[in-house]
Amino acid sequence: MAPLNLDLNKRYTYADYLTWADDVRRELFDGFIKFYSPIFLLFATFRSWMTGVAWAHLIW
Repeated sequence: MAPLNLDLNKRYTYADYLTWADDVRRELFDGFIKFYSPIFLLFATFRSWMTGVAWAHLIW
């Protein structure tokens, strides 16, 4: 899929966001596009895994 040509200085709405049909992870923060960094995604995955490990120790 071809990447979208979005202006990072333009303010967008949630309706605009819903029309972006590509595989890039991004979010709107006060109407401006913010891309997820690979480190954040890695941290979120690790945090999710650690939460599961912590719960497993509490149950047993």
